[in-house]
Amino acid sequence: MTSHLRLDFKIFVANHVLLYNSYVGIETLAWSETRKIRAYGTLYTLISTSVQIGMAALTVASKGNQAITLPVLLLVHYLNGNDKDVNINIEFQDVEAVNEKKPIKLDWRDGEVLQSAASIHAKLMKNITLHGQDRQAVNEWVTGGRVGNLAPTDFKSIEGPLLELDHHLTLRSYIVGYTLTAADLAIWGVIRGNKVAYAAVKKGAMTNVSRWFKWIEETNDWIAPVVQSLNAHAQERKTAKSKEGASYDIALPDTDKGVVTRFPPEPS
Repeated sequence: MTSHLRLDFKIFVANHVLLYNSYVGIETLAWSETRKIRAYGTLYTLISTSVQIGMAALTVASKGNQAITLPVLLLVHYLNGNDKDVNINIEFQDVEAVNEKKPIKLDWRDGEVLQSAASIHAKLMKNITLHGQDRQAVNEWVTGGRVGNLAPTDFKSIEGPLLELDHHLTLRSYIVGYTLTAADLAIWGVIRGNKVAYAAVKKGAMTNVSRWFKWIEETNDWIAPVVQSLNAHAQERKTAKSKEGASYDIALPDTDKGVVTRFPPEPS
């Protein structure tokens, strides 16, 4: 790959030098060797950086806990759609865990591999621009444990964090400030991905959370397709499994020549 890049750089430099020379009407190269070297180095750095930036990849287990995977997916989709310098490829795998019992993995552009939701959140927050007017407050909501506190699938564990969120959202349309931030995406994602939390919100038991949840979804129409894509991969897995049909192999001994079944006589 490096040899191809070097060749491209040479062609790029040569073409631009020839164009320049043609324009001014001279037949010899006007650049000194020093200037050519500097230009070559600058182009190499710029293109190498572009190639490096495009190497990030997110792997998602379609069978994994969506309370963990969906918040990350929302942040990544926002980055891909709003930051031209970030391009994170997304791949779904038909497994419950992609590595070390984790349902999600991020291979960053510098070769770093992140496997926990907390470490992935921290990495994404360093690159996302969705902080509103209070970067510190947004970071605290996303990386300070509040997202993880809403991930358990038993109501007793999440009731306290939900009540805290409901109180915080009193007279608020957004978690931090007056515009959408990464805090809204991450908290919305963990609630939507958690069947227990989502059911509580849909019932309207916590008025402020329910109002905020609906507002975020209605004012950001790109969120629904992200949820649908995650659910579609999970549904494909279930459909494929059902098409396999039932298995009647129950491993009975000495049945290689078949089995004769006898039914008792009907009562007279």
